Amino acid sequence: IAGSYGEESTAAGEDTQWHISAGIGRKINSLGKTHFGGIYGNFDLRDDGREAQTFGLNLTQDIDAAAMELYVQWHHLSAENDTDGDLQDFNIVFAGARIKF
Repeated sequence: IAGSYGEESTAAGEDTQWHISAGIGRKINSLGKTHFGGIYGNFDLRDDGREAQTFGLNLTQDIDAAAMELYVQWHHLSAENDTDGDLQDFNIVFAGARIKF
């Protein structure tokens, strides 16, 4: 479990942000540990009604024999802007591999 919280005062106003993430890893196959996790975050930008949220899931498979990780992540982002109207939500999916040498 991990999290963060931050505040910043600027001439344009006060920004606050926080997030929390959690995950678990288990050896469910002979390749290595499998890790599952999730994240949620909130960003309140200035005092004028701009706000954004994100949540997502991730899966990582360790391959011990190759000192490698395979991963896939999904994030959903949504934002609101009371001064200029709502912004469109969007999803991000990315995958990859990392070799440690």
